[in-house]
Formats: sequence, structure tokens, C-alpha cells
Amino acid sequence: MAPPGYKDSFPRGALIGAAILLGSTLLFVAYMRLSDTPPAAQIEVAGDVATSRALKFADDAQGNVIVYHAVNDSADTPIAILPPGSNGFLRSVMRGLVQARRFDDIGRATPFTLARLTDGRLVLIDPTTDRRIDLRAFGQTNENAFARLLKAPPLDEEQRATLAQHSHKSP
Repeated sequence: MAPPGYKDSFPRGALIGAAILLGSTLLFVAYMRLSDTPPAAQIEVAGDVATSRALKFADDAQGNVIVYHAVNDSADTPIAILPPGSNGFLRSVMRGLVQARRFDDIGRATPFTLARLTDGRLVLIDPTTDRRIDLRAFGQTNENAFARLLKAPPLDEEQRATLAQHSHKSP
């Protein structure tokens, strides 16, 4: 039992503070949605491209992601095999971009472009949807997951033999 004169109510200041926080959050979100401000990771490529590489990604039957340097329409050179359970950031970014293509009914034939700009930023570009992702926005470790693909050499003979043994899903 409460002592005489005790009021059982929630502190008024806390309620006012919560209402102000909620209201300002809603106003900020509405402003960002209505002002066509791009997300922090999606940028316009304003700087000059220092180096770039066209890349294609394909899943194989064992769950590996095979990364190809898209040399031309008839010859793609495999440069990396990403085993299941590894490269989570790279896999999730690529799955998101492929899903956006699928949503827009765009095929997988056009390669993505990985570009190092003259200001040092590493940018992943999907030329079919015009999405540009500044990989630096996700931290150095995640940026490095893509940076190593920029200059990765072709797979050696042993890796190519292993790759040839696996059947591939279409890229």
C-alpha cells in the first residue's frame, strides 16, 4: 500500500523528452526521404578514376563465389574463389546489387566496375542500375575485401583445375 500523499505517475519530464526525441527523429527521416539525399555509402563518382577493373561474380554448386575479371564478352578470367563462410561483407554487398538487378529485370551479363579514384576512394559501380557504393564508408577491413580484387592475378593451374571440376550456376 502506498503512503498517504503518494502520486503514482510517470515523471512528466521523461515523457516530454521522449516526445521531443521521437518527433525530431520523424522530422529528420522525413527531410532525408523528401530531399533526395543519397545514402552515405551511395555517392556520385566525381573524382577521376586512377584504376578500375570489370568484375563478374558467379556461384558454383559447392557454394563458392567465383570472381571473374571480365576481359571481354567471350573471355572472362577467374581471379578468385571465395569459399562458403568467408568474405561475408563482399558476399552481402554483391547479393544486394544482384537483387537490385533482379528487381529491375536486369540480367547478370553486364560486369560490375571496381574503381580506385585519384582521391584514394574505392568505389563499386553497377552500370546497369547506376548504383555507386563508396566502400570506405564500411571501414578499412571491408574495403580491403574488395581492394584485393582490383589487382588479383588470374588463378594458377591448380586452382583452375579445381574450378573446372565444379559445375557452375550462370553468372
